[in-house]
Amino acid sequence: MRRRLIGAVSVGFLVAASALAEDRVGVTVLRMPLSVRQMGMGNVSLGGSDALRAWANPAALADLGSTGEVALNGSSMFSGQQTAGGAAAGWRVTPRWSVGALAAYHTLSAPNLDASGAESGAKLSQDTMAAGVGTAVRVGWLRVGVTAKMVSESLSGDSASAVAADAGAVAGLGGLAIGLAVRNVGTRIRKVDAVSPVAEALPTEIGGGLAYALPMVPVSVAAEYAMPQGRDASAGVGAEWRASRVFAVRAGAAGLGGPDEIQITAGLSVHYASMSVDYAFATHPLGAANRVSVSYGFGKSAAEIEADWAARPKPEPKPELKPAAQSPPPAAAEAPAPSKPAGLLNLAVSEFTAQGVSATDTAVIADILRSELVKTNAFNVVEKANMDKILAEQTFQQTGCTSEECAVKLGKLLNVQRMVVGSFGKLLDKYFVNLRVVNVETGRVVYGDTVNGRTVEEIQKGLNEVVARIAKSVR
Repeated sequence: MRRRLIGAVSVGFLVAASALAEDRVGVTVLRMPLSVRQMGMGNVSLGGSDALRAWANPAALADLGSTGEVALNGSSMFSGQQTAGGAAAGWRVTPRWSVGALAAYHTLSAPNLDASGAESGAKLSQDTMAAGVGTAVRVGWLRVGVTAKMVSESLSGDSASAVAADAGAVAGLGGLAIGLAVRNVGTRIRKVDAVSPVAEALPTEIGGGLAYALPMVPVSVAAEYAMPQGRDASAGVGAEWRASRVFAVRAGAAGLGGPDEIQITAGLSVHYASMSVDYAFATHPLGAANRVSVSYGFGKSAAEIEADWAARPKPEPKPELKPAAQSPPPAAAEAPAPSKPAGLLNLAVSEFTAQGVSATDTAVIADILRSELVKTNAFNVVEKANMDKILAEQTFQQTGCTSEECAVKLGKLLNVQRMVVGSFGKLLDKYFVNLRVVNVETGRVVYGDTVNGRTVEEIQKGLNEVVARIAKSVR
């Protein structure tokens, strides 16, 4: 199934790319970034999961941050002579399949000027609107999506319309995301011209980029390269710093290497509960552009959805019919293997954060702790290999996961009741291991401790004592 899906997407990209043979211009609404967060990061479509980004890459619908999301935005520049905005709605029908609807508009109203520069006659008005529906699916580390759109454009009352489609794919590999999209492949649109009406192709383009979430700090960096037909290619770069659960700051540059001046962009997000308010700013030779959006997510969070999906009942394999084997005599029968008593808590140990020490040494400390917890026979401890496999399928970046909120998300994905998070570092001539046990259901820290020592033996001894206390006190 996965191979057939990947093959179909590849053929779709080749067919779409073959339609890029002619000059494609016009229809501004199809070229603008609809997502305010995207605009703040140099117009880079990767690096976020808001529904509005699906306007640039339909595969973004597969990574909605909640069961559903609705968003509205608007912008104004040139003293109100030009306005733009849009709306989006997304819904996770299943944890692996999402649908959405998007709409965008762009208006321009400017006075006619005579040879002396004075206003003459009626104002020139141009209105462009587009609306579409899309869908996206997730297959392991791959997301693919398509959008079908209708676009209309009017100039001083004379209008024309066309249909278009987008296709996109995003591959998530740990903290790295690689995306590709073909946008605005469709029918020709009649150019509104009172003298000689002609039909023009839509502004089709291919865009590819990548985004990377840094492992030790809450920062993401991203870059994208767009190749529009009829225009020079250009690139955009951006970064996002999630200062806290409430604030996020963005900055970037768009139009690098393109025919127009480079745009410097910046943005800010404020999150409260399920509501987000986003602002973005972009420079322009004729005046700066400002855009604001409001979005609301409802239903379960993405972490809860993934945890429910991971904990779903698995179909039992059909029993194999085998010829009955003769039972050995009682004296030769092997003793049954010891098993853990029922009712034990499921527990997992996250990757520890390295502070002034190597990542390899930090991983060794986490493995030692994991092994000692297994020896107590007090918990069902998730093996490191199984944990990495589950998190890789969910593209969850566990490095740097030290907060209670992150521990809860991680624990739900792994279907455990307790998560151990912590750090390993060095101060002067001493090593320190700080760890906390978090109740995944309540988000509360139920145990915390610190181990210090100058040698591996001292750290090992301290961890043994801590594990014994955890086995007695954590229930």
